[in-house]
Amino acid sequence: MRQRNAFLRRTANLERCIDTLASQTPPQTDFVLYGGGEFSARLDMARAVVRRAEGHLAFVTVQCVPVKGEANAPVLQAVLPYINRLSDYFFALARYADAQGIN
Repeated sequence: MRQRNAFLRRTANLERCIDTLASQTPPQTDFVLYGGGEFSARLDMARAVVRRAEGHLAFVTVQCVPVKGEANAPVLQAVLPYINRLSDYFFALARYADAQGIN
């Protein structure tokens, strides 16, 4: 239960960070072209890796939890939103870096 609560807190913290970054960047009106600068390109790559991990984790959750039992289900159910928010954080951070001209 402690692990689950830790992931829930971390997810909420990521959401606050995303909101802060989004408030400091112009509204998104066009399709996003990735890799405005080297730093944002690296963040885009990190986001892609996290999205891939999210897909694998979702698969493991669906395939393994029913087989292994429900003991891990609450933790896995808290990890998935965290991983999803983490990819959104990398997206928001890359947009912020581009808006600030950080290379």
